[in-house]
Amino acid sequence: MCFSVEASFAASGVLIPVGIYCIRSAIQSDRAFVTIAGWPLLFGIQQGCEGLLWLGIGNLDANLIQPAALGFLFFSHWLWLFWTPFSALALEPKQKLRSLLLAFTIAGFLYGGLLYLPLLFDQSSLMLEIANGSIHYATEYIFNPYVPKDFSFWVYGAIILLPLFISSRPNINWLGGLIFVAAIGTYLLYSYAFISVWCFFAAIVSIYLVFAIRQEVGLGAEATL
Repeated sequence: MCFSVEASFAASGVLIPVGIYCIRSAIQSDRAFVTIAGWPLLFGIQQGCEGLLWLGIGNLDANLIQPAALGFLFFSHWLWLFWTPFSALALEPKQKLRSLLLAFTIAGFLYGGLLYLPLLFDQSSLMLEIANGSIHYATEYIFNPYVPKDFSFWVYGAIILLPLFISSRPNINWLGGLIFVAAIGTYLLYSYAFISVWCFFAAIVSIYLVFAIRQEVGLGAEATL
């Protein structure tokens, strides 16, 4: 994660097999759960990218630093912005909420593209700093001259969290609550490396899906996740 190469690879080593287990469980019970069941696997890959980034920083290897950082930011700045609402959409039985979640999914895809693609094509806008033993991604976005940074931060949080809160499935609401608590804790304690640390805590929270999907399997078709 944000503290050391060992911590990043340890998290990755736990999350990837947990994700594979969740996906297999979802396939066996209800394929609608596959999108959200993949969260631990995706987080595991993301943490692996940050582990490689730590290796690159330690060895002053620019050939490793740049792709590893872009790999991590692909998840934090693009994929999670549309995969999170899409995961809620895949499980939502109520049509009105499905329409709203679809809107969040599209908004997340477009907003994520605005965040990530400029970093991909103009890598001079990506700067890395080590702050108190953690990685700070000092990124510049194309709309920075026009929009307050706090505003873009709140837009990001809304696209990630609101779909989880408005879902009609209780365990999705719980998942959103846990991620929100992780965000608050990160902001209060690790604001200097918010992206890195929140992604780590959210990755740990995703292990909750093991229990949520097992509950779904146990309750059968009448279960509400």
